[in-house]
Amino acid sequence: MQQQPSEILSIQKFVFLLDEFHYTKFVSHLRNINAGLPLKLTEAIRKSLPAFDSPDALCKKIYGGYTEDQRKSFNQLSYHTIKLSYYLAWNYPGYLLPSVQWIQQAVNEGNFEKANQVANFLLSTSERVEDYQTQVIALKFLSQQAFLMKDFTTGIKLDRTLAKVCETEMALNNLISTLRELIHLSLSGKKVDIKKKKDFFLSFHKHISPSVRIYSKYAILYLTYYFDPSEFSEAPVLALIKDIEKELANNSFVIFPFLFDISGSFNFLKLNSASADLENKEYRKELREFSDHYQEVEFWKSYLNLPKIFVIAIKATHYISKYHYYLSRKDYPRIIEREITDLKNLIKECEEILNNKQWEKYYRVDMMSVLMLYGGLLILLGGDNIKKGINQLEFLLTSYQQMNLAGSIDSIFLCLMSGYFALKQYDKCTHTYTRYYKATSKTEVYETNDLNIHSYYYLAQWLVSNRDQYLGKLQANYKRILEGGNEKNSARALEELMEYLHISTAAKTA
Repeated sequence: MQQQPSEILSIQKFVFLLDEFHYTKFVSHLRNINAGLPLKLTEAIRKSLPAFDSPDALCKKIYGGYTEDQRKSFNQLSYHTIKLSYYLAWNYPGYLLPSVQWIQQAVNEGNFEKANQVANFLLSTSERVEDYQTQVIALKFLSQQAFLMKDFTTGIKLDRTLAKVCETEMALNNLISTLRELIHLSLSGKKVDIKKKKDFFLSFHKHISPSVRIYSKYAILYLTYYFDPSEFSEAPVLALIKDIEKELANNSFVIFPFLFDISGSFNFLKLNSASADLENKEYRKELREFSDHYQEVEFWKSYLNLPKIFVIAIKATHYISKYHYYLSRKDYPRIIEREITDLKNLIKECEEILNNKQWEKYYRVDMMSVLMLYGGLLILLGGDNIKKGINQLEFLLTSYQQMNLAGSIDSIFLCLMSGYFALKQYDKCTHTYTRYYKATSKTEVYETNDLNIHSYYYLAQWLVSNRDQYLGKLQANYKRILEGGNEKNSARALEELMEYLHISTAAKTA
């Protein structure tokens, strides 16, 4: 073998271990995200193989010299380039495994030095990115080799390391299976002790392994979102979100099991919280980054793209909340002028998902959700689309009667009420309200939606009958809105509707 420099950098080992397929994928990713310097570094390392430049020589190739400042920038670049391997971690988490064949081939060809170089590179790199499967293989080879060569001290040390790696992998698998079992039990209607389970996950928050820490924190966030939603906007949970964000950013290269999109799942929980505000510039930026994320995760091409549906749901929920009470106005097209293009794009994305009939067999509940979003967005588009959207939602209610619509039933009825109200079909509003009241008599509903549905019902009744009793009911509903702290959404909706219909504002506060 050629003489190697005394120091070989982690980034050099990483590039060396990539076979041609994974190297091409990584380089293509760097080009796609316009990572010019990481691309230059990666290509410079690859071009020199099987030889390795010294760190100073490599620094000079990238920056033209190796002054103290240039070396500092070079060290930062090396670390940053490894962090960009998140693309391989997400899409090809077994990218190091082809190197195992090199070890076996080199040994069987009598090339002892090459086999050990690859094995040691593989061990240090797999340890860094937490590729447990590859790490175990490398440790088993090096341990067995040590015993063959009578180096018992090294062999025992490697076996102890192997046991710790297996223990860590088992801990991660246990965390994943525990959360999955908990979700299954809750969906089956069985009672679970959420606090006890949270304490279990909490016990791993300071684990030495980043993957174990990240997943244990994610599990707490997940349980809070679905089982204790009232706590999701409180200070401890917001601090946990910041903590997970930091962990994911610092350990972007860490490998999780294939098909596990923890970054996507985490960002959905964060962006779909009650405190989310699409009007906020920073929030819109994060939502765009989330959209970019699901386009980078390639395995969604083989499955229903759930993160894509998450983005549609987040945007649709925002638009419906912001604009449903303007639907009746003649100047509605002007009011939503800025959002028309986005609304049409969201509708098109829903149609593309719904037209893929193969998903119905496996993702019936998710397809039902997409149909709900599709109907609501059509109504929101206004004009002739209102009737089309109403037909979609009515079809949803009749076709999926046997399925549990709890959690979305109030959203469906709010869209129907706003649609019928905009069409001045006030009798349909009354009929729809009756159906809503019956459907939700034993179901928890989102309070803001419930308040808005009542507002539409009382307004429709007043427009048909002109009876003062309905103005009194509107007044009581408005008071309920203010007392419940729903001024931002429900109060604004009722105020706008009453002002447009020239109903005295005194009716609200008298």
